[in-house]
Amino acid sequence: MTSAPHLSTNELAERLGAFARVCDVVSTKTISPSLREVVLGGAAQLLAGQPGNDVMVRVAGGSQKFVRRRFSVRSLDAEQDQFTLWITTEHDGPGSDWARRAVPGETVDVIGPRGKVLIDPTAHWHLFLGDVSGLGTFYRMAQSLEAPRRAIFIVEALLVGFVGAALGWVLGYLLSRGLASLEFKTPFSDYNHLPVLYSAKHYLLATGVALFSSLVAGYFPARAAARLHPVDIIRGAT
Repeated sequence: MTSAPHLSTNELAERLGAFARVCDVVSTKTISPSLREVVLGGAAQLLAGQPGNDVMVRVAGGSQKFVRRRFSVRSLDAEQDQFTLWITTEHDGPGSDWARRAVPGETVDVIGPRGKVLIDPTAHWHLFLGDVSGLGTFYRMAQSLEAPRRAIFIVEALLVGFVGAALGWVLGYLLSRGLASLEFKTPFSDYNHLPVLYSAKHYLLATGVALFSSLVAGYFPARAAARLHPVDIIRGAT
């Protein structure tokens, strides 16, 4: 293993108040069509920090340039001096590309620990909201909880709510414009068009209902999934 990180890595780590080390890729495997596991070895406890922390890895960014990407730490094995990353491969980019092609034996510069979202030891239950990229740190944080504290994961439910709300805005606006353009005559009113009121309050109310419905719809399956092994959940959902 290379003894020292790249000069730029050391300089960035110093500015961030973190540590910079060179790590070996110990193993890789595909967990699901959208998630890849990469195990790194070296200075594991120093870099992985506490549950909720992440690390920054220097990867190839194309055109012979390097970029840095941050990844969730799924677990830490202090005895083996290794830590595990779960990396989403749903999108194309330097981080996903590196996760797909990484092979045991290669080395990478790593900066850590990063992140400020940690477990609150006084809370009796925890609710984790996010997308697939957050699953690794969600599981690590949840496993650090002591009984009887509980954790519930709701993954991508809010995204579904936002998409539904946005589609509702567009369709609602177009439908309102269409109805307002219709002409009609009635002896009971002087209007010859259907009166339509546009109000930001209505759009905000619809957004709130969509997000709340998405959270409720995601909560109950999440409660049931909490009784299953995480890898079985991911494989069964993708």
